[in-house]
Amino acid sequence: MNIQRTIPSPPGDDYETDFLRWTERQADALRARDLAQIDWHNLIEEVESLGRSQRKELMSRVTVILVHLLKYEHGIDRQPSAKWRTTLLVQRQELFGLLDTNPSLVREIADIIDRKYAFARARALSEFLEYEPGRNSYYDDTFPDTCPYTAEQVRDLGFHPEGQAR
Repeated sequence: MNIQRTIPSPPGDDYETDFLRWTERQADALRARDLAQIDWHNLIEEVESLGRSQRKELMSRVTVILVHLLKYEHGIDRQPSAKWRTTLLVQRQELFGLLDTNPSLVREIADIIDRKYAFARARALSEFLEYEPGRNSYYDDTFPDTCPYTAEQVRDLGFHPEGQAR
């Protein structure tokens, strides 16, 4: 039996018109164990959405870390390297916070690295093109086609790859 098809939304549902009020009513109904007042369909959708949101944040943080690892390792102009290190630190700290509250996400990092590396590589190339346009072909040739960083290195606050231009 599929509960979301058998129980209609309660009368006066604010889901579409006042989301905050809807969440408050749903929380009140859950606390009171008043199952007749639960908007099951939308509540299930929102709970699933919370999980997707956490995964999306993980993908975003891992991607930014990959971009900055590439820039830090391969950037010829070292002037912005302090900013890259700071970005790595901030993103890793935020990643730790996300993983502290969602430890099951740890197992997804390696897969995200595999799926998002090509995008991170393209983004790093695009960012280099902005301030080093004459070197874009160098970076395109230098950046590895497959990700050289492990999930552990992505999470490691102390890991900063060494490049040839130090």
